[in-house]
Amino acid sequence: RGRPDGAAGDPGLDEVRDGLAAAVERLRRYASDLRPPALDMLGLVPAVEAYTRTLAESTGLEIQVRTEPIAGLLTPEAELALYRIIQEALSNAARHSGAAEAEVLIGREDGHVVATIADAGRGFDLAEAERSGAIGLLGMEERAAWVGGSVHVQSEPGGGTRVIVRIPVQGEERG
Repeated sequence: RGRPDGAAGDPGLDEVRDGLAAAVERLRRYASDLRPPALDMLGLVPAVEAYTRTLAESTGLEIQVRTEPIAGLLTPEAELALYRIIQEALSNAARHSGAAEAEVLIGREDGHVVATIADAGRGFDLAEAERSGAIGLLGMEERAAWVGGSVHVQSEPGGGTRVIVRIPVQGEERG
């Protein structure tokens, strides 16, 4: 702390930073592999509903969940990916949007399970978030890609945010 000028170029400090970054990445991977018990005990939709109730109680964000029957359409890995993406999108809405309400829609469309997570909050500049390396957005995209799906985020300052997740139904052509 006594050498602010020299600290930036200190190779020892760089090594410590790299080690910490690698450790954080490993922890993130381990945590992402953990499967919430509710997912296996209740199924995807009830697990999402249980999560939204808990989030609503702790944040005050009112969350509407509307779903079509999708049981058995996704592999366990795809269910976990979709659950975690919904969780991340709602967590972002609760922390950053300033919205009083959010909505989760889950249904089936063209050989995919499609989930839309939307809020009418303050929104953000998507290009700026991508330039600054928004970890949550990257994580959602990675999770979806891992199971052959995609994430599309629509947002603009003052215009709310909409996250659209498309995950292929198991056994159907991915495309």
